[in-house]
Amino acid sequence: MDSIIVNKQLKELSKTSISKFVGKIKNIDKYYRFDIGLPRLRLKELIGVPLDIMFNNIYMDYSPAKGLYSLRETISKMFKDERGITYSPEEVLVCCGSLGAIYSALKAILNPGDKVLVPLPAWPTYENLIKINSGQMITIDMDLNKEYLELDIEAVDNAIQGDIKAVIINNPHNPTGMMYSPENIRQIINYACRNNIYVLIDEAYHNIIYDDKVIEKTPYIKHPNILYFRTFSKYYGVPGLRLGYVLGNLETLEAVNTVNHLTVGNIDKITQYVGLNLLTSSNTYFEERVRNYKKWIQKASEIIEISDCGMKILQIKGTYYIFARLPEKLDFVTYCQKLLTKYKTIVLPGSIFGKKYHNYIRLSLTENEDKMLKGLENVVECVVSMKK
Repeated sequence: MDSIIVNKQLKELSKTSISKFVGKIKNIDKYYRFDIGLPRLRLKELIGVPLDIMFNNIYMDYSPAKGLYSLRETISKMFKDERGITYSPEEVLVCCGSLGAIYSALKAILNPGDKVLVPLPAWPTYENLIKINSGQMITIDMDLNKEYLELDIEAVDNAIQGDIKAVIINNPHNPTGMMYSPENIRQIINYACRNNIYVLIDEAYHNIIYDDKVIEKTPYIKHPNILYFRTFSKYYGVPGLRLGYVLGNLETLEAVNTVNHLTVGNIDKITQYVGLNLLTSSNTYFEERVRNYKKWIQKASEIIEISDCGMKILQIKGTYYIFARLPEKLDFVTYCQKLLTKYKTIVLPGSIFGKKYHNYIRLSLTENEDKMLKGLENVVECVVSMKK
């Protein structure tokens, strides 16, 4: 029997390293998990309207292609309040998570072979999103020993002879928890806009920020080449909702909307009304969650530093991640395997986010506090046991 013929592009894609690493583990809920950002929040505790009342008032007809006007209007107002940039509701597109939004944007702007610059370390899904849209990912390793992340986009563009079509900036940054300096963001945006390079600003971790001055000083602007992406998964703690959005200049966004409408289609109205309620409910609950993330990061950093195990912590300014460098002489593969098998504790190897970062691990601090603290003891104890 002949083999099934599938799109050849799919053979070039890889199952994300995170899925490979975690997918093999049985009874995963019995482990101490630091592998993925997985806030487990119950929906009825998050929205200000009882679910039965909200659902009783929803008519299940088609929603507008760009999303419910009331949701887009609320997003527009919120973004202006937070970033000082005015996008009309027509310049907001509701999507299936920020992943769906980034996919549609890349499909809209890339021609076969176009190059997309992705600074490393980076969320590994970017590579597949670029590949499936016939693009080519160009990478550059960033120096993590500074207070802020910095990308010299002009030097990279010159090195590949001015051939960059787009650059992806993730800020706050996964996996490091760091942020780009305001001055560097200014340089990236100015250079990109002068040279007709698209800037895709992935703000998945917007509002999970511990240095407010960074955002206040960051010179974000409105420009046809700039798109801003956000999701409800991180700050609002509802990754299962699969709801995100992108803001951009009307002409650019219409192209993204065309792709989104032909691939994902309209987002269901129930999901959008839940999102609307999350945006319009009191922020005190979510602000408390961010304070907890900050507290947990501080506790985790203290545990690691007090242990004197040789692990190094970066300048964390946002997200709920710690990207920790292990002692140089440690066998990193053996460490992760021992931590998994002996200590029932899951971390992600830094190599998932870029080969140069093989001597790092990423810790996601979203477990309940008691379980998280015990897991952190395991992380440190395993390092100490291997140094003897």
